[in-house]
Amino acid sequence: MNSKYQPALLGGLLIGVLAGMPFVSIGNCCFCLWVVVGGVLVAYLRQQQPGPAPETADIVLGGLIAGVIGAVIASTLELALFQWTGPMMQRMMQNIIQSVPNFPEEARQQLDRSMQMGQQIKYAVFMQTLFFRIPCYAIVGLLGALLGHAIFKEKTAPPSLPPGVHLVE
Repeated sequence: MNSKYQPALLGGLLIGVLAGMPFVSIGNCCFCLWVVVGGVLVAYLRQQQPGPAPETADIVLGGLIAGVIGAVIASTLELALFQWTGPMMQRMMQNIIQSVPNFPEEARQQLDRSMQMGQQIKYAVFMQTLFFRIPCYAIVGLLGALLGHAIFKEKTAPPSLPPGVHLVE
């Protein structure tokens, strides 16, 4: 595998696992935190590779790829974990409904129907979240990689003045 894309794969794996795990994924509510962190990781790892300093375009491409990989992994992980989280969410909704004393019967029946349909439409929801996440995570991963590039970029000294030239104060 080309070592140029290894940081993108690692960044995408980080994004996907953190964004797809229940409760941990709440961090994404804060400006897509895990996606930005994955993009920054791409820039950091790319800067640490031996050889000439990577160009900004390479780092941006890595962040974009990491975002796409992260979106696919997160959506797939959520689908796989739905068999455990789905029933838990149903029990929470039922407890909420039972704790409200005057909950309308029509609304209760509607919620029961929608919870039963939830098991049937999980693949449609998977596709919908996947197609929403791919462009969003790609863009935010790209921005995170740019941020990481700005943070970890090797600092260079400003050019020196030619001999005999002095700055006017």
